[in-house]
Amino acid sequence: MAPQDVPKRAGPAPKYDWETHKDTIVRLYEEKGYQPMAKEMEEIGFAPSRRTYLNKLKEWGVEKNVPSTKMKFMAEKATKRKAENKETVFIWQGKRVPAHKIERFQRRRKGADDSGATGDDESPNDGKGRRSRGKGID
Repeated sequence: MAPQDVPKRAGPAPKYDWETHKDTIVRLYEEKGYQPMAKEMEEIGFAPSRRTYLNKLKEWGVEKNVPSTKMKFMAEKATKRKAENKETVFIWQGKRVPAHKIERFQRRRKGADDSGATGDDESPNDGKGRRSRGKGID
């Protein structure tokens, strides 16, 4: 490769004033998601890379979704309190977690737990003492 063919480095990434835009970035990200947030910020001249945005959001402790470990705790607590006829409101990062999201988590989790198994570890066999491998019994 000749010296004139060597690609030039773009140079260091531009410096952005993150603190000035922090509240707007967090609000847009939580309300709309990454793409619409990035587009709106680009319109005002703030255009870091996706990776830079996500690293900064992580540094700020911003998560768009409730982690499954936290959601599992909320679901278990909600079930227990419902059995006691008590209302419960869960707050995650300063926002109320709607009951329908907890219920959806429980349905998805139940679907994963009830993966069609009958509860025993026995697989169907082919009559010769061999278990099938899930491709049907010959």
